[in-house]
Amino acid sequence: MWKRLVDLDGYGSWNPWIVEARGDVAVGARLRLRYAMASGSRPRARGTVTEVVDGRVVAWRQRAGVRGVFDVTHRFEVVPSSRRTCRLRYTIDVGGIATAAVWGFVSGDMETGAGALVDALGDVVGGRR
Repeated sequence: MWKRLVDLDGYGSWNPWIVEARGDVAVGARLRLRYAMASGSRPRARGTVTEVVDGRVVAWRQRAGVRGVFDVTHRFEVVPSSRRTCRLRYTIDVGGIATAAVWGFVSGDMETGAGALVDALGDVVGGRR
């Protein structure tokens, strides 16, 4: 699972929501992303890697405009559940002064996309949601 999460160039082969991802998985690295939204739009975004714990955690933050207006943090955590299995904890934290105004427009796309991402990752690594 970890290898799929950090292979950004491979996102387009399995990820139905984040269909393009470019950059390095290192704290401070800049990312270029492209989404396939349920509404049909394919917006581009830029992000900055905020956390990496090898084999366990990768997270990045995206901003719409300046800091604190509409910030989105994606965090993937691989959590061992036994000697031979693990679970994925995927969280999206949304904040900023424009969140209330923007959330109504993006929440459905984000929830649908996040669910599709988790389902697809489970399929490619042979696990369950």
